[in-house]
This record gives sequence, C-alpha cells and structure tokens, in this order.
Amino acid sequence: MFVQVIPFLRLPRSLTVFDYQVPSVYLTKVEVGSLVQIPWRNKKIWGIVLALQETTLTANPSSLIKAGEFKLNPSVLRAVLARADKLYLPPSTLLNNLLPELTWQKRDFTVPTANDDAFAIPVARETGTISIPTQDTFFEINDQRQRFNLYRNLVAALSEGEQILFLVPDKISGDLILQSLKQIPSLFTGALSKSAATWHWRAVASGRSVTVGTKKALLLPYQNLKYIVVDQEASQHHRQWDQAPRYDVLPIARAVAEGSGAALLGVDVCPSAYFYKGIQEKRVTYKRLTGDASQLRMVERPNNHWLALPIQDLLKNRSSLTGQTVWMVNRRGGHTMCICGRCGQMLTCPLCGLPVTSEDEQITCRHCLQGKIEKKCLDCGSVGFTNFGLTLDEVGRRLRKLGFSDIGYFDADSQRWPTNQIVVATSACLPQLLRTSVRRLFLPSFEQFMIPVDIQTEWQAFYLLAYLRSLNKPVIVQSRQSESMVTIKPAQFMTRESRRRLALKLPPYGQLLKVIVKNRNKTAVMKRALSLQSQWRQKFPRDTIWTPFYSQPSYRDGTYRCHVIIHPVNNETLDEITKISYPDIVFDLNPPQLLH
Repeated sequence: MFVQVIPFLRLPRSLTVFDYQVPSVYLTKVEVGSLVQIPWRNKKIWGIVLALQETTLTANPSSLIKAGEFKLNPSVLRAVLARADKLYLPPSTLLNNLLPELTWQKRDFTVPTANDDAFAIPVARETGTISIPTQDTFFEINDQRQRFNLYRNLVAALSEGEQILFLVPDKISGDLILQSLKQIPSLFTGALSKSAATWHWRAVASGRSVTVGTKKALLLPYQNLKYIVVDQEASQHHRQWDQAPRYDVLPIARAVAEGSGAALLGVDVCPSAYFYKGIQEKRVTYKRLTGDASQLRMVERPNNHWLALPIQDLLKNRSSLTGQTVWMVNRRGGHTMCICGRCGQMLTCPLCGLPVTSEDEQITCRHCLQGKIEKKCLDCGSVGFTNFGLTLDEVGRRLRKLGFSDIGYFDADSQRWPTNQIVVATSACLPQLLRTSVRRLFLPSFEQFMIPVDIQTEWQAFYLLAYLRSLNKPVIVQSRQSESMVTIKPAQFMTRESRRRLALKLPPYGQLLKVIVKNRNKTAVMKRALSLQSQWRQKFPRDTIWTPFYSQPSYRDGTYRCHVIIHPVNNETLDEITKISYPDIVFDLNPPQLLH
C-alpha cells in the first residue's frame, strides 16, 4: 500500500503531496490524517497522510520511517486544506504553522496547576438565564464579568464525552479563563515544550472535556467537539498578519467547526467584519448580554495644556484618587517625534526611515536597532531639536511635575504588574485591567490609538472604546474627536462601517490581494512596485489597483518592503497573478489588517 503525504516543510504550491510506501508493520496504523515520519533527503521530518492508494506513479518510492500515535479528523483535515487553497497558501505551510512541534514519544509530563487566589475573577450578577446555543452564535457583551459567567454555563452544559475549545488571542486572556473555570490545569500555546505539547495531545485524545489555547489548539485530536468559543474574536491577535504565513484564524476555526460538527461561538464587545457578515447572511445568531458597564466620559483636549480642565481639577483633589490609577498611551520611548527647530524636518532613522523616539545622545532606532544615529538635521545641519508627543516616559515626567511620585510603568516587555499608585502603561495593559485593583483609567491622547495599519477606518478606535466601557471602571478619554463614538451602538457602527467598505470595495464584499515587494535597495523596491503596478494595470484594466504607498518603505530582516493593493474583478485575475513565482514579492489574499 502507498500513501500521499504532505510534508511539514515550506514548499511551493506546485509541490504539495509526495508518495511513500507503507511498511507491513504499519499497515493497520496508518489512516487518512495520521501523523507519520518520512525521510527527506538526509533528514527525518514529519508529515500528514492525505490519502491511501494501491498504486503509485513514483519510481522507487521511499518507505515511511514510523507512524505517530496521533491523527487528525479527516473531515477537519479536508476543511483546513480547502481553506489553504482559498488563501493561496501551500497546504504544508498552513498545517506546519497550526500544528505544534511534537515528539510523539511516550514520556510523562506533569502540568502545573494555574490557581491564583490573588487574581480571582468576580462573578457577575445573574441578569437572566443564558440559553445554551446550538448553532453558530455571536454574543455581544458590555460587562466583562458576563463573559466568564457565559463560559461557566457552557462548561456546565456539556454532556458526558463532549468537548469544548476556548480559542484565546493571547496568554493573559487564557490565564483569566483558567482562573474563572477553576478546573483547567494548563494553557495550550505554541510556546510549550515538546513534552508538554505531547501531554496535551494525549489528554485531548483521551476525552478531556475543556481545552483553553491559542490557534495551535485548533488541530488537537478532539473526539466529540461541541463548541469552539472564540474569546475576544475582534482582537487583532486572532489575525496572523505580522509573520508568514499570513491568515485569519476565524475562517479556519469555522472550517474546523464544520468538520467536527461543532458550533462556532464568538464573544466580544462588538462583532468583527467576519462575524458581522455571518449575522447579515443569517448564518450566525446574534445575542446580547447586558450588565453594569462603566461610565465612559470623553473630554475635549485643550491646545494650551496637555490635560483638560476636568482632569486637572480631579488631580488637584488628591483625596479622591484612592486606589490604583492607570494612564494609557500607545507609545514607548521619550517622545513620538523630534522636529528640527530651524527647518521643521523630522528626525528619522537613515536605515528604515521611521521617527527617532529616544532622547539620548547615542540614539538607537527601536525598529531596526541601528545604533549611533547622529542627532543632526539632514536638510539644514542644525542640531537643535524639539520633542513632541505623549509617551510612557513623557507622561511619567509630566505627572512628576504635578507632584506625583509613586509612578510605575508597564508595557509589552514587562513581567509583572506594578504596585505603584499610578501606572503609566501601553495598550498591552488591557487584558491585565480585569484582574488588577485599578480604580480608574485615563487616556490623555486618544488619537494615538486611531492609526490604522493600511486603510483609514474607525474600527480600531470604536473597538477600544467598546472594550473600555465593558471594564466596570471609570474611564476618562481626552480627545479632539466627536463624542458620537461613545454613544453609538455596535449594530449602528457595523452598518455604517459596512457601507464604507462596500463603497471602498473592501472585504467582506470582494476579494483583495496585497503584494509585498521586497528588495535590499531602498530605491529599487519602489521602482519594482511601480513597474508591477503598471504591468498589471495594462493586463487587467477592469481591476482596481492602488498605487504603492509613498511613505518610507519599511525595513525588516535585511530588506525594504512596500505594498501594492489589488481589488480583482474575478478569481481568474488572482490565478493569473499568483501562479507565477516572483523572487522578490509575497502575496497576501484578503490581508487581515485590511479586513479588520
């Protein structure tokens, strides 16, 4: 007997499946979806069985080395492969990214208990019986305590032998769910050791009822999966857009749910574009859980002072500032920009072109880590610069001038939440706010959180406000924006957003392709992008092709990059463009940063 195997390697789409002979000792162990070890040149690698066959056209096919003890559900495997084809991704690339690195060796592993009484989750007051869903459903919440209440009810409603997966965007959110359910020993992530990952695979294969994990938990060997719960489904962390392969986790979760016969449940303060489209098409049921949402207040940011008068009056009354207070900004460093006092030119890194944010004399770019940047204007030669922008260090400095001394800092690299009375933090603090004793939250510059990745929308700003309103804590937002974003409801916002996306021909109303052009030369990368744009406009005149962005090309891993966006009329255009292998470009179909 012979098998078709997808090796776990990064291969072109034209090299997907390879034939191998099955030794007689493994004839009864190898099935569709089985994980097997195969020889590959001078190495031993793992792969997954796609099909069984009696004959092969390959001359002298190699034999399998051994069969692993785990296997994927064949229907789940087919669904994931179909999704890879829609994303124009090699199946091996997507499967290799979703499957954790395992040893498939029998070894014992003890998972530590994740109980932390210091961070107990408050139980929400019952506001009515929560009906258990039987189909794809989105739950809109305006009280984060209701989220954990819903999760407890879902676990309690499981019958004997049924399983549930909580798909979390990050480790902090997963730990909060673990503490809320008080029965799960560990979180399944891609950062686990091989022995720990193998322990989880055995536990799920043996029928463990509840699993909490990141996207790599999607392909665990579930026996009777009842629900896939996407926690904080509108979070950007459910979109793998910052590393290859780039894809949205939600369609893959839906494919796995269909293959397993499970229901896909989205839980968040407002639906993403993916779930909203399902609600419009009546594939997804919409439910709203109400609770005691916090009072969010927006004040106008003045021009003559960095704080509005209501905030200044509140700070003067020191006796009212009991408990811990968080000041949230979206930038690290000393400032957001450095402007020449003579000609007004911004100081940027000569290598990657991004603004310099350090106040030290020996400046190091935070993006490309290029050191010893000379603090001198390239246009007029002046060395006199003025710093602008609110950042972590700048807000702390200004608070000290107001007489506050007990100040701590928190960002994505911090290991522990500070115990100071005032904490200046980046947006990395949002998951932490549920399990800390924070009494109030200030956003001194709301515009910093409204910078989109590619195309201008209000999605990021609205999602942030909706999330802050669900924290049950007083929140004061200082902004020059309209207060309408505070009072608007998610359904109203999504209706308006969908009209904008329809006018711009953005997803989910049509296909979109992003072409990333890479080159080691800064000038050549833009020339290459413009030549591709001209070539495709002549060949596909009916398609919409956006001009390459004229901002400074980004620098990463030794190459400069810029983007060309294509809105194709039909799939024939996509096939025509992506079937050719270019040495200097990468394709992203419906890139998540444009979709959400």
